[in-house]
Amino acid sequence: YNNDRASFEAPFFVPLPPPAEQHRIVARVDQLMALCDQLETQLTTTQTDSRRLLEAVLRDALQISAVATG
Repeated sequence: YNNDRASFEAPFFVPLPPPAEQHRIVARVDQLMALCDQLETQLTTTQTDSRRLLEAVLRDALQISAVATG
């Protein structure tokens, strides 16, 4: 008697929707993945813009501080 789960094999049935429904699901997943890609690109662009804005504000603040104290 072997109690190892990996050695136990039993029939495993997974019900699948009809082919037309499978194609509809795949098409919808493709649309959603494309949307995710767009959102990721927008997020990266926004992060880059935010970093540049912060750097510009800090640079200006330091220049104003240097002029005020100099």
